[in-house]
Amino acid sequence: MGRVQELVYLVRHGESEWNVRGVTQGQTAHPRLTARGREQMVTAAERIRCLTSGRKVGLVTSSDLDRAVEGAEILSQLLGAGRSEDIRLRERSFGLFQGTKHARTLAWTARASKLALAHGGVEDAGRVRLRAQVALAGLASGTTHVVVGHGEFFRLLPGGADLGVVGNGDVVVWDGASVRRT
Repeated sequence: MGRVQELVYLVRHGESEWNVRGVTQGQTAHPRLTARGREQMVTAAERIRCLTSGRKVGLVTSSDLDRAVEGAEILSQLLGAGRSEDIRLRERSFGLFQGTKHARTLAWTARASKLALAHGGVEDAGRVRLRAQVALAGLASGTTHVVVGHGEFFRLLPGGADLGVVGNGDVVVWDGASVRRT
């Protein structure tokens, strides 16, 4: 695995059908982007063009969940880049809370013990962080990368807690050690 020398541009997928409904998605595969979500990905492509100062984006990699795949397809086409998927870039699993109202998920997980979270099938934050860092470290050096992923996934990276809310279509950067706003 090559060490990433360049910044990696991380893009949260555009607004999905379940974002609109306020439903916890986690690793649920099927929610698709809304028309607004697709527009957010067009705006993200424009932002990336500005941030890369004309450098060619070599590869757009996404998780295998539909909302990220759809976003990556838009970015790949607009940026003239190759595309790939990596299961390690999936959102954190929220187990039994996937498909329930997001406010309920937040309230329950905020007060629940680690043991209770495990019994609810919520993926351990440390495991998400580790798989994220391994996936990002595995990106080949020598090319500009864009990764389309998920909000909680980005917040669990080192430095991610300082990001606050990563909105749909937002672009943040990974420098090989931490994530930050552009």
